[in-house]
Amino acid sequence: MQTVVVAGDLIRDLHLVQHHVDPAISPRQLKNPILSATPGGAWYLQKMVELACSDIKNEVGILNVPETVCSGGEGIARVNQSYSVWSRYSKSLDSPSEQVWRVERFLGTQAPALEIQDISVDGDVPNPDLLVLDDLGGSFRFTESLWPAALGDLGSPKSIVLKTQAPLGEGALWERLRKYRNILTIVVSVEALRARDAQISRGLSWDKAIGEVIKEFSDGLSAQDLACCRCVLVHFNEAGAAVFTRCPLRVDEKSAKANVKPDMAGRKLLKRMRLDRFVYHPVNLEGMSRSRFPGISFGATAIMTAALVRHQVSPETYPITIAVKRGLEAVLVNHTTGCGEDNFSINAADGDIKEKLHPVKPEGDAEEPGIWPYCAAFPHDLLFDPCMKAQPESKPDLLQDFTGAGYEYVAAVAADVVRRGWEKALQPAPKAHYGKYLTVDSEEIEGINLVRKKIEEYRVNKAQRTPLSFAVFGPPGSGKSFAVDELSKELLKDKQKIIEHLILKFNLTQIQNVEMLHEKFHRIRTAGILDEIPIVFWDEFDTEELRWLKYFLAPMSDGEFESSTGRYPLGKAIFVFAGGTSDTFGSFDRSRLKTKEAERFRNSKGPDFVSRLHGSIDIKGPNPVGSADRDLAHLVRRAVLLRSSLERFQSRVIDPATQEAMVSPGVLKAFLRVKRFEHGARSLESIVKMSILTGEHFGKSGLPYEVVSRHASADFFQLVEKGEMEASVVEALAAATYEAWREVRARQPGRSGTGPPLADYARLSEFDKELNRKTARFIYAKLLEVGFSVVRDDGRKQRGHISRTQFSRVLDKLIRIEHDIWLRDRLLRGYDWASTRNDHLLLHRDITTFEKTPEEDQVYDLAVAESIYDGLARFSYALVKAKSVGKA
Repeated sequence: MQTVVVAGDLIRDLHLVQHHVDPAISPRQLKNPILSATPGGAWYLQKMVELACSDIKNEVGILNVPETVCSGGEGIARVNQSYSVWSRYSKSLDSPSEQVWRVERFLGTQAPALEIQDISVDGDVPNPDLLVLDDLGGSFRFTESLWPAALGDLGSPKSIVLKTQAPLGEGALWERLRKYRNILTIVVSVEALRARDAQISRGLSWDKAIGEVIKEFSDGLSAQDLACCRCVLVHFNEAGAAVFTRCPLRVDEKSAKANVKPDMAGRKLLKRMRLDRFVYHPVNLEGMSRSRFPGISFGATAIMTAALVRHQVSPETYPITIAVKRGLEAVLVNHTTGCGEDNFSINAADGDIKEKLHPVKPEGDAEEPGIWPYCAAFPHDLLFDPCMKAQPESKPDLLQDFTGAGYEYVAAVAADVVRRGWEKALQPAPKAHYGKYLTVDSEEIEGINLVRKKIEEYRVNKAQRTPLSFAVFGPPGSGKSFAVDELSKELLKDKQKIIEHLILKFNLTQIQNVEMLHEKFHRIRTAGILDEIPIVFWDEFDTEELRWLKYFLAPMSDGEFESSTGRYPLGKAIFVFAGGTSDTFGSFDRSRLKTKEAERFRNSKGPDFVSRLHGSIDIKGPNPVGSADRDLAHLVRRAVLLRSSLERFQSRVIDPATQEAMVSPGVLKAFLRVKRFEHGARSLESIVKMSILTGEHFGKSGLPYEVVSRHASADFFQLVEKGEMEASVVEALAAATYEAWREVRARQPGRSGTGPPLADYARLSEFDKELNRKTARFIYAKLLEVGFSVVRDDGRKQRGHISRTQFSRVLDKLIRIEHDIWLRDRLLRGYDWASTRNDHLLLHRDITTFEKTPEEDQVYDLAVAESIYDGLARFSYALVKAKSVGKA
């Protein structure tokens, strides 16, 4: 029996329930309470810990302050009291008719009239296995007499978990905990870091957030205190969480033991804290779920702390990634459930939280459903790939973590997007998804999310009355207006009945004079009648030698315009200026140049216009920005656009049962790898739309030659002839690699771990088949890394073909590449090292470098690599020396 002591700030939470019935008018009795009180603070944390440890309740004894002090008696007047107002909100914007109770606003915490009472833990012990502290910035952090025995002179806790909030690192409690830093784990929200001026952006991109939180722990204030502890968990509410640690990587038995048992002397801990993993939702950034589920909730840090406590009590049955993922899901369900749909109950979400912390285990040894949406950024120390190994930790590239480094790896993922759709092919990739707009390009993600964030803030800021102004740029046909239009529709999802009055579009090339412009301003003013904020698109604002800029200066800065009939206020509005001649904001803004063109820009009031913008976005479109090798994301941008065009214009090539697109390898290669589409997205769509297909397959015979010649560079048809592997060949190679693996596995019946059953490939689940297809799709990329290219074999022995003997010479490198592909996939899903495999808990003994992988497992990579040569030959493919080797 392990002893867990829970102590900290005790709060009596008073809930004021806001009813929609006026008692003066309707004197009938209300069925929900107007005022109720429940135990909060350390009492609430103790309840969450009990839920988290409910599956091992016979193995854990939880000691805490009795809740009777909160419910009544002498001590009630000597405990802090907090006040919050609860109202009914739409359960989500997608289902406005369903309503739940959520917090409308917090009114604050009131200190007791009398001196804080010294309330002790019932059955307190000085040497608990785990001490859990709830520091809410109240009396507990300053008053030693309130502390449990474990923090006294005779105290000797084995491990400590501190839930804390801003201001961080202050008070007598922190000074006392300094001597326990090597056994101390801290759980804190990202807002607490921001309160100490940590430069961590909100909801722009996970790449940016990860880089900034790492910088805070290496160079910021947190490097001086938090980073000295054993472990720190920083959560972004339900969207993600970073786990920092001073424990070494878990890669074998020795390192695993160093992670489990705290060492008071610090001999087993690293000198500097490192990022162990960053768990994130690929679509929902910080704040995005809350915008879909209106209202406020409390308890996020308590729930994450409870999940971490469950991990610390028994790490082998509740690994850290499992704790974080389940904790994040529990935080989300706590918010969405609120205090119930009808009758107000502060405990309404408890059952849902418990279910998320302890989901029903699936049959066999499969991963639990619902845990996959959360992915994990991981340290690259375990990888063989020198490019990814050398990538700075503070400059993450989450798309590359998913695709692999290099053109061929990204091209393989892009082809998969076209064939299977982005929902399946890009599931782990961070993305911005608004309506029909989707991007995985990190710069586009940050740009579009910055606009979203500022619009959401502007809509609730009643003090800001002047228009919010943005500019969006991109090459012709890049889809810049489409991107912001789809974002606008998403933000106005709850305004469907009047949305046509709220999204206004004006093309300035069609406005002939100032009077016509003023008419548009008057149309914008009419939105004020609806008491709503319109989103106004000013398309091609930078044409006609910037003649229109000066007319927008007063509306942008003062919120009014002057016409021949007088001066008029515009009211709140969101202006989106879409460029027509400039591809990027940088090429538009010529304020700092010293050229004649820059002088004309200044004379046209360009600098004044730029100074009034609140932000800008550059939409790249389907063509690479700069060289194709530097902008690898253009392959995925093209793939998403091509898949969308097929669904809209050639839907019969998509199998209704499997949703797979039947596109010939040559056509697919040409669309993805052509040097340029002359008019961007419009050109790609025109080619798809004008193609004449006679069946349910998109082959080269259906391509419109004249249209392609006008809309794509000359290499399009050359690429069509080269082609790539048929999807059926990829499937057959996936089956061949699996059979090679299965043959080795059959010779090792006594190996540890359960693993999947030795079924035929055809009988595998789609999930397991997809794991095998992944390594088959990367066949071009893998072989290029070892210096080979794949070519068609016409049956004649051609000069330059690679023999089996030559192929065997690269197997040593190829098996390490094979292990990397497998390892990246598991690390993305959050797997950790363990001596025994358990997919349900995301554990595997091969989560380590290839060299540390057990020899009996290394033979699997060898078997898969060896199967490549014969597998290609079976389908009339051969290998030749590559003209360029590596990541090109």
